[in-house]
Amino acid sequence: MTLKGLWQSNFKNYLDSNGIRQSWIVEKTGYNKSTISNLYKKGTIPTYQVGYNIAKILGVRMSKLWYLKEDIDEEMRP
Repeated sequence: MTLKGLWQSNFKNYLDSNGIRQSWIVEKTGYNKSTISNLYKKGTIPTYQVGYNIAKILGVRMSKLWYLKEDIDEEMRP
């Protein structure tokens, strides 16, 4: 399992559940439309800075939008 595979996205679900449009996120953050679209449609995990900025404008913790899966393989645990 790769490190990238350890993360799960809740971004789409959060936006949909709260009636927030991708265009609003683009407007507020200044990020490219394709960046936000990838986060929304593909479940892409953002860089820390991008995730932080999006969470900040939404007024939530990053873990509300992207979180670490709990089913980590034993070999990946310290």
